[in-house]
Amino acid sequence: MHFPEGGVPKEGPSAGIAVATALLSALLQVPVLPKVALSGEITLTGQILPVGGLKEKLLAALREGVRTVVLPSTVAPEVDELEAELKKALNIAYVDNFIDALPVAFGVAEAEEMEP
Repeated sequence: MHFPEGGVPKEGPSAGIAVATALLSALLQVPVLPKVALSGEITLTGQILPVGGLKEKLLAALREGVRTVVLPSTVAPEVDELEAELKKALNIAYVDNFIDALPVAFGVAEAEEMEP
């Protein structure tokens, strides 16, 4: 499943990694860790592509009690420009591909159990 950037103007692309993680969670019957948010467009090969609206997404995550956010590594320079208080309040994990997100979303032990 590919959520291309132009596919759904309102909410589509940014949810790619979250939807893929939710599908994997349901398939394996392993829950995603609580208080983890994921944002990034995902390609058919599992690459995580950049998304916009980072400040708003991080503020919303913090407001909802999220403590860990998974983002594409390509947006790190944009996040660096945000307020220090916001960055300090969240544990931000940068990933290049879907496989890199699994230890953060499921926890290290669970992610290791998923490997073939």
